Amino acid sequence: MSNFHPQPSIAIVWGSSTGYTEEAAQLLHEILKHRVDVCVDIGDISVVELQEFDVLIVGASTWHVGELQDDWDACFDDLEKLDLKDKIVALFGCGDAYGYPFTYQDALGILWERFEVQGATLIGRWPTEGYEFEESRALTPDGKQFVGLALDEHDQSQLTQQRLASWARQLEEELATLAERRPAVVASR
Repeated sequence: MSNFHPQPSIAIVWGSSTGYTEEAAQLLHEILKHRVDVCVDIGDISVVELQEFDVLIVGASTWHVGELQDDWDACFDDLEKLDLKDKIVALFGCGDAYGYPFTYQDALGILWERFEVQGATLIGRWPTEGYEFEESRALTPDGKQFVGLALDEHDQSQLTQQRLASWARQLEEELATLAERRPAVVASR
């Protein structure tokens, strides 16, 4: 039976090297404060502890040329050990579309793939409209959405708060929809 219930336990878990992803996580925490149980750096929590939450809102930046931020890279293999079949995961990330237009937000795609393989229900896709980049591993198959919220503190920092607020509302709507569907899912098991 699913652990998901109308008031799910929610963790915002992020990794940050320059502080941009941490700042975004803290802003998101302020917006969702009434719903979030914990907001923590992935370096300060064991990967196994992630299973204690119903919903994981995961923040990661893309580093170097299309790589995971160091804290996420260090625990990436451990994510493979998790059973996330009853968990919901949403992703947000920071990247630099002008500096790295061929690997923009690749970290989101890397984490999305891992969480998908581990059985998580993935929510929080975000439109690509308003972004200028060449390629991204973080795109949905149709190329019209990112697999999570894309933030760009280098080139579009003026849009960060607005995007976070809109995405937070979107997540709340998606979680409410999942909660409404839950009785039918549980009954069919």
